[in-house]
Amino acid sequence: MSSLLRNEPNICVSVAPRTAREATVLLGEADSSSANYIELRLDGLHDDPTSLKSTMKSLSKPLVLTYHDDPTLSLGSKITPNQLRELIGYAEYVDTEVEPPQDSNAKRIRSRHVWHSISIEQAEMLVNEAWKSGCEIVKLAFKAQSFADNITALKLTSKLKVPNIIFCMGELGVVSRVLAPLYGSAWTYASLRAGLETAPGQVDVQTLREFYQALRGSS
Repeated sequence: MSSLLRNEPNICVSVAPRTAREATVLLGEADSSSANYIELRLDGLHDDPTSLKSTMKSLSKPLVLTYHDDPTLSLGSKITPNQLRELIGYAEYVDTEVEPPQDSNAKRIRSRHVWHSISIEQAEMLVNEAWKSGCEIVKLAFKAQSFADNITALKLTSKLKVPNIIFCMGELGVVSRVLAPLYGSAWTYASLRAGLETAPGQVDVQTLREFYQALRGSS
């Protein structure tokens, strides 16, 4: 196990505010947490997203800006491409179908979501397609329908030659979420605290950090 912990695993704490005021509070808490990155999901925001510029600018941790209007992923709110482009300059990474402005330095994440089990061969094909479309990180999340799906995810993230984030969705996918950054994923996603999960199966950031520290201490 010690070989898995040469580096402290990266955690991206995910927040999905409904209002600008809530966003300010949640982003502030996330910035003070033990996470390495902050994901701001905009698909549930009911206020004008451009009102968050000053809050986003004040963050000390790298920001991952996420927005998908796919109904299977979205929390229901709609944001225009122009509004999103106004915010991309405040992010280190963007996970969205909207093309960033040409002068943007934000790194692109290409996400693929599959709502059932897949083989490692199918997963590799999806990753390769996403990578060839142009990005800095490929993210693949697929639904765990058995414990074995976690093994598929961990095998995949460990063998890929491109920067990736691979894990299983759902309550059966918790193992892959926890172990993914130990096997090769750029980071794993966590909730700010219990009750604030932005996806089923997320573990809160403090529990994850304590788990990784316990592993390091026993190695």
